[in-house]
Amino acid sequence: MKILRSVSIEKKEIDELICNKCKKAFKKGIEFPTMKIHSFEVAFRFGGKYSLEKVEFELCEDCLSDLFDSFEIEPIRGVWSKIRTS
Repeated sequence: MKILRSVSIEKKEIDELICNKCKKAFKKGIEFPTMKIHSFEVAFRFGGKYSLEKVEFELCEDCLSDLFDSFEIEPIRGVWSKIRTS
């Protein structure tokens, strides 16, 4: 026989995202739907300055555009889609 009891599980959710470069804040519910801020996760391989580290950060679209504009070689662009055809 199993005797069950109810337990509460704390769930954390994002309330605000802040651009790591310019510190512009985006609050949940107001700015989130516009997707003017993007989250990144970079996992570094062995042997470099950040060897085997993982770095997470957010950039707003203005700062992301500034980053792209600073590139000597333009990044590859394409259309993103959640739908998989295969």
